[in-house]
Amino acid sequence: MSPVQSNSFGKVLRACGTPNADNQRSIYSQSEKNNIRGQTQSNEVINSIQTSLDGIEHKLEILLETSRINARSTLEGCNSTKLSELSTDNLVILAKNLGSVDVSKK
Repeated sequence: MSPVQSNSFGKVLRACGTPNADNQRSIYSQSEKNNIRGQTQSNEVINSIQTSLDGIEHKLEILLETSRINARSTLEGCNSTKLSELSTDNLVILAKNLGSVDVSKK
């Protein structure tokens, strides 16, 4: 084949939709950009979720500590009061608070 025929054949192939090397590199490059963009967005979502979880964990720690303080306070009140003297409501509160605190001696 002569160079002219080869060149003409390449034009025919491109006209039929066969990508040339430049188009293939461009498609690959765009695909890589999309992959990077997608990974960046995924990382942003993961970071956002982690931040939310950290906030929830902090709030739960505060609630747990508050329950412990309430339980200690209730137990201290029981030291000077007989359980039989407590109202039903106070006994329920005591039972709930005891479930959230370690009452073992340290």
